[in-house]
Amino acid sequence: MEYELVEKRVKELLEVVDKEKYPETYNMLENFLDEWFGDLCEFWSEVMESDKKYPIEPNVAKLIEEILLDEIKENNHNAMCDLGSLYYNGRLNGVKDYKKAVYYYEMSAKLGNRQATENLGYCYYHGRLGE
Repeated sequence: MEYELVEKRVKELLEVVDKEKYPETYNMLENFLDEWFGDLCEFWSEVMESDKKYPIEPNVAKLIEEILLDEIKENNHNAMCDLGSLYYNGRLNGVKDYKKAVYYYEMSAKLGNRQATENLGYCYYHGRLGE
């Protein structure tokens, strides 16, 4: 996803994100506009770690999912693993989806992502998809 589009969307998000409920996310969005010089991988990583006591704010989650899916089209194995983690932990919408998590972990692992392989092992060991 192009930086300019993300920048536009972040400006829109600052109008709707509840600063009291999601203070870390709100500050991260403000910082993105003020001083962002990194790549989008760093951006979505920071969002994933912000305000962890809640699912990611729904409007922000939609943007992050779009960014990750766009990166996945480019075979970004880190994006695959991260999207799997968001589904595993239920951070995208508050609902854990182990089937989707395993799907993205498997994609990432096939491209050699060690963390995705480890996450898959955890899913299988703990029977996240059944027996």
